[in-house]
Amino acid sequence: METRKLRKLQTPSVATALLESLVGNLNRLLRGARRITDRSELPMALQRLAARVSREDNAWAAWVLDDRISFCTGEMSLDLSREHGHPVLKVTNYDEGGRIQKYGLWARAANGEWRSQSL
Repeated sequence: METRKLRKLQTPSVATALLESLVGNLNRLLRGARRITDRSELPMALQRLAARVSREDNAWAAWVLDDRISFCTGEMSLDLSREHGHPVLKVTNYDEGGRIQKYGLWARAANGEWRSQSL
């Protein structure tokens, strides 16, 4: 992919849209879950994490269902995106205490589907 196009994909709003696309595509959103867009609705550990992620021009997304919060971050990998010819996100899932639960690389194909990449 062209560097100029990749840099545009790296902006927070585009990265957020890609992260939400990935999560939605993987059916990680539970039916009835509500999207959290205001950091103040998050536990303090996740508020700090969301603020740091935003300062670094990366994306975060969170949802709540009942009392359970799902929180993840997404960072565009320019090198891997260039190599694959499609956007590649480094995605990290956290628990409510801000501890890493899972980490993975995901590439978006031309048809919009996401595929897990080997680390």
